[in-house]
Amino acid sequence: MTLPASSPALDFSFAMASDVYANAKYLAATDSLEWGDGAKTFRALLVDDTYTFNHVQTTVADVLGYEVSDPSYSRQDVVGRTVSLDLPGNRALLDATDVVFTDLGVVIPSGLIIYKQFGGDDTTPGDDLLICFIDFPPTPASGSGFTYLIEFDPDGVIALTTC
Repeated sequence: MTLPASSPALDFSFAMASDVYANAKYLAATDSLEWGDGAKTFRALLVDDTYTFNHVQTTVADVLGYEVSDPSYSRQDVVGRTVSLDLPGNRALLDATDVVFTDLGVVIPSGLIIYKQFGGDDTTPGDDLLICFIDFPPTPASGSGFTYLIEFDPDGVIALTTC
């Protein structure tokens, strides 16, 4: 993926879910996750360094207080979602197109949360279900105008290995 030349870039290559929320595991087990359904909306939000993953968090409302705050920040759609079977690796792989957050001001996010949106927009965070958390490595960058490229791991955003 090519980044805009206008701003400094931080590339989080080979990003894969550090943790999957319990609710997402339930959705997968009940055929309700619908990751590969292009008609469903999945989005990504960035969290600050005060966030700590907790598997019992279920909706965006549970993490709103940790979302980064910056006038140039906006949540991004997670598109190009696919599901594949890796028989030799004994796992199912959920992948997506890389996500880019452009020209962030002075905030430095410490992680990304992917969620499944309900209701057609972000006005009802209590309905939007958390899927996974990707923890970023410590970032020495400071300043403003950074573009954050989250390049998902070649094996996918999530690798389901046990059920």
